[in-house]
Amino acid sequence: MSSQPMSSHMFLSSSPHHTHQYGENNHIEYKKVKVSVENLQERILQFQFQLVRTNEEGKLQSIATETREILHFIMSAIRATDSTITEEERGSYINMGVIMFKLLAHTRDIVSGKGEYMLFYVMLSEWAKIDILFFDFVIKSLVYDWTGSGEDKDNHSHPLGSWKDMKYFLTFMKKSLIDDETIWNDKEQMLANNALYSQLVNRIVVLINEQLRIDSVALAQPDSSFSLVARWIPREKSKKFGWMYYYLAMNYSQHQIPCDSTHPSYERAVTRAFMIYRKLISEINRRLDTTQIKQCDHRWAEIDFNNVTSITMNKQSKSFLNVKQDGKTSRYEEDGDRNECSINYDQYMRDVAAGDKKIKGARVSIIDFVKSAIDVTEKDVAVDSPLVATINEQWKDNARHTGNLTKIIAMCDVSGSMTEDNCNPLYSAIGLSIRVAEKSALGPRIMTFSEVPSWIQLGTEDSDTFVKQVAKVRRAHWGMTTNFYAAIDLIRQGIEENKLPREVAEDLAIVIFSDMQVNNSSSEMGGTLNRNTMFQNIKLMFSKMGERLYGEPIHPPHIIFWNLRKTTGFPAISTDANVSIMSGFSPALLNVFCDKGIDGLRQYTPWRSFIETLSNSRYTAFEAAFNSVAT
Repeated sequence: MSSQPMSSHMFLSSSPHHTHQYGENNHIEYKKVKVSVENLQERILQFQFQLVRTNEEGKLQSIATETREILHFIMSAIRATDSTITEEERGSYINMGVIMFKLLAHTRDIVSGKGEYMLFYVMLSEWAKIDILFFDFVIKSLVYDWTGSGEDKDNHSHPLGSWKDMKYFLTFMKKSLIDDETIWNDKEQMLANNALYSQLVNRIVVLINEQLRIDSVALAQPDSSFSLVARWIPREKSKKFGWMYYYLAMNYSQHQIPCDSTHPSYERAVTRAFMIYRKLISEINRRLDTTQIKQCDHRWAEIDFNNVTSITMNKQSKSFLNVKQDGKTSRYEEDGDRNECSINYDQYMRDVAAGDKKIKGARVSIIDFVKSAIDVTEKDVAVDSPLVATINEQWKDNARHTGNLTKIIAMCDVSGSMTEDNCNPLYSAIGLSIRVAEKSALGPRIMTFSEVPSWIQLGTEDSDTFVKQVAKVRRAHWGMTTNFYAAIDLIRQGIEENKLPREVAEDLAIVIFSDMQVNNSSSEMGGTLNRNTMFQNIKLMFSKMGERLYGEPIHPPHIIFWNLRKTTGFPAISTDANVSIMSGFSPALLNVFCDKGIDGLRQYTPWRSFIETLSNSRYTAFEAAFNSVAT
């Protein structure tokens, strides 16, 4: 059954009142709503807004619980056998289920989505509990390209994840289903967990070995291409993943192993199965001849840097240059192979800088870019070093995957709370702000805000490369508190002092990279702002400015609230006009706002921008898959 158009008001509360709470710094924000018929749209939007990377077990458990609650509510309605809901209502629930299924894909998507793995694993585990057929479809989409036509190699030739996901997901499920001591005394729960775990292991083992058999046949052909499954298969002696090797090797040679473990030839057959599997993996990896294989074989000088992946380039540039962690001191001075590799890499980066060769940067995370820039700056690595050039050139390649933006001002929260979760929110805010400044029609300028806001002009001599830009942002005024409204005041004052025409003042958008935990104060409005949410206050401030400057209220800028840390509050509701709410660390998410223009953005609500994000053709197959399983 195909999903029907969603009733426009079915999942929206008829009440105009939404529950509020005080945020971490006592500002007013919207509170999480309960899952219900009236609030389902709002609840799903709130869920995606707080879907932000975290290492805290409690927050991951919260994501699991929220996923479970929403899915159970939707699936119970879809699969209801009585006549409590109409076919039209059922179609609306199916539509919401499709949205949740696409959100799952978007969360992992390393090309156009958030590129998150742990959040995805938590969510996928709940989908598997609902119906294992959902899981079957998703794991194949991680390693096979079912996402598009294949015409656009940049956007449609890569699956959502990689073969690497197989072992990481199983390790996550082993920890949560089997190794969790809190459920060992609950026999019923343990039986259920063991049953699900067995299904997951079996399906992933079969998927891996099916591809491995295809690759084993290709070994007979000298010019064959191979998947990367052999590269990511767990090795027998791996401390973290070695436990999977038993299942994989036994499954691959299952027809040569006696079913009875007491059979005289059983142990010999198992030993042979392990050996066959080990040799097959090794042979395929030799044919793959990846960078890692050359390194292990002490053939560093043979590495072709044109074929090195973007992530490997980012993480191993010091190894390629044969220098220590300080980025300057030689590491293996007497190793001729390593020294030749260093010479080759230095020449390669010179060729890249001259435009004669290209370097990949698409898969490097925004956090790793900023960390790398900070690292070479703090260690005083020379600006003309190949290490610095690697960061800057990879950043340029990464930027190619973000389209041009309208007149957007990037606001970068540099307050104390942004250093939580290993500084990931802060590093993301810096990197995303720089990317917006590069692509904005307003030019390369960003605003940082904490206790005191600051305008930062980029593109000048002291900030003409990415590494220099990160350093310049870090030199700005940083403080522990978040005086957000002082930053809005600074934008407003610039409009008033320059007496900008109304059409110019209204032709703006502001993206706020923050954890949304701001102080409740303003130099202009005082206590009035204490009773409103962030978005209500922004509208009020620009309305008052319009009355002073033009004699009547004006449209506020289109506001994009971009959340970078999981908390419990929300700055806007799904139906608020002229506002979007986003979350995550990937610059690919900016593409939803490309080429829209201010008039187009004014038509956005948080719900509409969310649906626009999921309308990517990479997720089209998920709609049919959901319908086939759910109905």
